[in-house]
Amino acid sequence: MRALAVLLLSLAALAVPAAAQEVPGRVGRLAWFDGNVALYQDPERGWEEAYPNWPITSRNSVWTDPGARAELQVGPIAVRMDEASQLDVSRLDDTTFDATLERGTASVSVHRLRGGELVRLSTTQATFRLQETGRYRLDADAERGESRLTVFSGAAQLETTQGSVHIREGDSVVVWGDPRPSFAFEDAYVTDFDDWAMSRDERWTRAPEYVSSEMTGYVDLDEWGEWSRDPAYGVVWYPRRVPEDWAPYRYGRWAYVSPWGWTWVDSEPWGYAPFHYGRWVQLHDRWAWSPGRRVERPVWAPALVGFIGGSNWSFSVTTGSPVVGWYPLAPSEPYRPWYRASQAYVNQVNITVINVPQRLAREHREWNRERALTAVHRRALLEQRPVEQARIRVPPAIARSAPSVSSPTSLLPSPREVREAHPESRRQPLARPSASAPAARGPSSPGASATPPPPATNPAYRPSFSKPSVAPQAAPQGAAPPQRNPLERGNRRAPAGEPRQERERGKAPAPQAAGPQGQRAEQERQRAGREAEQNRARAAQEAQQRAEQERQRAGREAEQNRARAAQETQQRAEQERQRAGREAEQNRARAA
Repeated sequence: MRALAVLLLSLAALAVPAAAQEVPGRVGRLAWFDGNVALYQDPERGWEEAYPNWPITSRNSVWTDPGARAELQVGPIAVRMDEASQLDVSRLDDTTFDATLERGTASVSVHRLRGGELVRLSTTQATFRLQETGRYRLDADAERGESRLTVFSGAAQLETTQGSVHIREGDSVVVWGDPRPSFAFEDAYVTDFDDWAMSRDERWTRAPEYVSSEMTGYVDLDEWGEWSRDPAYGVVWYPRRVPEDWAPYRYGRWAYVSPWGWTWVDSEPWGYAPFHYGRWVQLHDRWAWSPGRRVERPVWAPALVGFIGGSNWSFSVTTGSPVVGWYPLAPSEPYRPWYRASQAYVNQVNITVINVPQRLAREHREWNRERALTAVHRRALLEQRPVEQARIRVPPAIARSAPSVSSPTSLLPSPREVREAHPESRRQPLARPSASAPAARGPSSPGASATPPPPATNPAYRPSFSKPSVAPQAAPQGAAPPQRNPLERGNRRAPAGEPRQERERGKAPAPQAAGPQGQRAEQERQRAGREAEQNRARAAQEAQQRAEQERQRAGREAEQNRARAAQETQQRAEQERQRAGREAEQNRARAA
């Protein structure tokens, strides 16, 4: 069986073009939104209408109109955007999530942070690095030239002219001014948006049991389906409440997403992980998703399907226009990408292939092809129409005879056709929105002033994806950010617990002054922080050692007690045997 798996992976690797390149193995997701949300992925197409489950990758932007909210997911990271906000993702790959909040408010929950992984958030005035799992809020007021990072739990760093400045739990650092911004610390405060973000976080409280937390979209599986075990395929997941004629990759649409090309965007609220990882199989007349062997960092694919069609397919000829068909790959089938990718990437995608008896593998491959084949006219892909509305019914006999396409690029629309199909590609770029745009403030954006026209009314506005080059400096002693009208603070509330001044007693002061004195204070504060961290780590290690020693001692005592009890039982049994023997001997002597 292992030899068969190696052969399948080798065959898949041969299908990769020679000039292969490394494509990201981790891709984010527009998981949820309410209101009008726009997405920017291609400078040739500009801003487009967003859909749930749309993939998010490097050099992508998300915009929320006034009154709208959205949630992005990247494995165990959730980014929630308030209204009138723009988030530019400059880099998203296997180890880095680097994004800039142009304006608005974003809540970031980091549920797991691997060693060597970078989570960096920026605004026009500052760059922050999130160092621990925790919950954060980033505010960017472009019109006032002010930014703020609040740490509700976890820890972060602010890059300054004096090096990195630590931001601890319960602190909020505000950066303001132009062209040389200053920073100062304030107490953290809570908003209604934070309450909403926390309510969304409740779905992340339980760690996944059957898949890795690095699998984007795993949080939906327990809510929308049920897990089971199959003798041949191991752990599988069954979706609940799907349409009668439902089949994998049938309810949704195709989108062209660089660098992969044609990518499936499913319409189900849970429809992300099961369509970009693992395979599908029909068991007991139900469709089941097989995630395959659990791996720490699963590799994302745009759609795990096989394509059929082309000029040799008689069905295309009878319909009068080119028809494209596809079907879900079975758990035993290797995936062959239609885009340039390295052999290492292909092998990692196919690591979830499950070896089953040849008869069963052939049977399930044929079932997927006949029972889950979906076909549309080629133009439906260009128009990104919902597949369930454009679907062409294919009789099973024709599905069985349809030729497989080894190179789908000859069948699928090209990038040039995609650009020509979108009118935005023929518009000239407009000027960047100015700060003097009309105000558009809603009740969930405290302190917001004017916002630019949303991309829906300015579709040719192009995000720059450039990182800020400025580094703020510590504000002079006693300096503070400009005061706002208290009425604008709207739904801000004081934090629970002690105020910042009480929390800071007995600790090295946070840097509030520039110059050598401020540097020495910051160095002393960092040194004290390192010592405190070392002391906590040492205490935790000592406590763990004591607990282990106590466990071992208790284990030894228990073992000694068991041995002593066994010895006593054996002694009593031997004594009883000897007594019985003596009595028997006496009885025999008496009888004689």
